[in-house]
Amino acid sequence: MRDRFPPHPSPLPPGEREVKEHRLQTCATKSKENGKGREYGSKAAEKCLMVAEFLAGGDILAWKSIKEIAAGTGLTAAETYTMLCTLVKRGWAEKDESGFRQSGKGLSRYAVQAQEYLVGVMGRLGLR
Repeated sequence: MRDRFPPHPSPLPPGEREVKEHRLQTCATKSKENGKGREYGSKAAEKCLMVAEFLAGGDILAWKSIKEIAAGTGLTAAETYTMLCTLVKRGWAEKDESGFRQSGKGLSRYAVQAQEYLVGVMGRLGLR
């Protein structure tokens, strides 16, 4: 599901960009003693992204109930509601008496930022 979204434009220069990408790709380390890996990340962020990705899949204009979203993500109804409240507050989802759905506000904000970044890059390259 994550492959559907374009990568976030990086403000870092090319040399530093590769270092940061390497760090992002290696979010798991192995212990020297037993070889078991430890993954780093945020469970809350993972859950929130699961809900956002579920809303982005299928008919994005259809209103979905908490039970429907919980069943589709494997989260409890309470976890789903908490994540939906965060997404609504940040503009990534909308709430109505019919349920919840993806909002264009968060996506359009991301698109505007990406466009502004590309205009800046084009300016630095003299491609205006």
